[in-house]
Amino acid sequence: MIDELPQLLNVFVGQMSLIGPRPALPCEVVQYDARAMRRLTVKPGCGGAWQAGERSDSTFEGMVDADLAYIEKSSFSHDIGLMFGTLRSMFDGEGAY
Repeated sequence: MIDELPQLLNVFVGQMSLIGPRPALPCEVVQYDARAMRRLTVKPGCGGAWQAGERSDSTFEGMVDADLAYIEKSSFSHDIGLMFGTLRSMFDGEGAY
């Protein structure tokens, strides 16, 4: 949890949001197809649909699906739900390895 502090600083300076697709590494982005590139059209987030859901139990395509679904139905109430889901996942450890 303490390793997330630098990301919170990025939220305060406007480089990230609290909820959104996880930041992608440059070595990952060069391998993205056009569909996966769509997840880069919004600010990356500290938590989001992938973290609140399957996490490491998911495939890359599952993560992209979750991120694109988030982009499509993004709203304040949806973000609040994902914040609570992300916190729950952090504490129960499900899907983490």
